[in-house]
Amino acid sequence: MSEAWGKTDSLHKILINKAKADSTSQEAATVKAIEKYWAYNEDEAKVFNADPYAGMNTVKYGVLDEAWNFYGGRHFYGYAGFPTETVKEMIVQWTLRNEGMCKNIIDQAKAKKAKRVVVGVGASHRKWMEEILAKNPEVKIINYNDLH
Repeated sequence: MSEAWGKTDSLHKILINKAKADSTSQEAATVKAIEKYWAYNEDEAKVFNADPYAGMNTVKYGVLDEAWNFYGGRHFYGYAGFPTETVKEMIVQWTLRNEGMCKNIIDQAKAKKAKRVVVGVGASHRKWMEEILAKNPEVKIINYNDLH
């Protein structure tokens, strides 16, 4: 993942520099769109700040977290100057990591004949792991926010 991250970081810097050099360029429009996309509006920020754990378990946070970790994320594939191919490489590696984590959870649960498993992971894994685990018909996901 670090090689893909390094390539993406370099290409992202080129995007930023082009945007700074010409505020009317397509690259500048891409940077503005990313900045708008990866921010909470005022009301969303208030809700998040009232209960950060609940906030990190929302769909909105999953979208933002991907954007923050992947220079804008999948949403910006094909945008002018966006490093689409290297972000795709990053996401392939990240997906493999999360698939491995999910496989480990399932394998351990089966080995122990567990009926219920509590999984605590960093917020950047939640969205990806929920998507992976949701494909397994033997898994029922109960999100932290479902407990309230």
